[in-house]
Amino acid sequence: MGRLKVGYCLKTTTNFERVEDDLRFTKFVFPPKNEVTWKGNNYIPATDTNFFKVYNDWTYTFKEVNTAKTINSLSFDSTATIVQVDEENLIDKKRSVEVFAKGVGFISKEFEVISKQDVSSGWDRPLKATGFRIRMKVNSYGK
Repeated sequence: MGRLKVGYCLKTTTNFERVEDDLRFTKFVFPPKNEVTWKGNNYIPATDTNFFKVYNDWTYTFKEVNTAKTINSLSFDSTATIVQVDEENLIDKKRSVEVFAKGVGFISKEFEVISKQDVSSGWDRPLKATGFRIRMKVNSYGK
C-alpha cells in the first residue's frame, strides 16, 4: 500500500499557496505581471544541513504572462510561466519551471536537480551524475 499524501491549497487576494506533506509553497502571487518576483519557498525550513536545502533561497519570477500556449494539443489563450529556480554551474544544476493557465490552473512543470559529480564516491568516477528530473504536462481538463 502506498504512502498517503496529504495537502491543501489556500487562495487569498494576494497569493495562492499549496501545502503538501507539511511543506508550504507560495506558488502564485496576484496580479501576475512579467518580472514580478517573490520568495516562494520562504516557509520551508531549508538549511545547508537538511534534506530541504535544495529549496533554499529560490526567487520565483513571472515570465511570459498572458501568453498563449499549446501543450499536448490543448490550447490555452492566457498562461503565466513561473521560473522558480534556474541555476547551473560546473557541478550542479537546479531548474524548476511551472506554467498556469487562466481558468484552468496548473498545466505543466519541469523540475530537475542534478549533481554532475558525486564527490562522496571519490574521484574514481568523476563524471558520474546523480539527481532527478520530473516533467509533468496536462493531458485533459474539465471545462
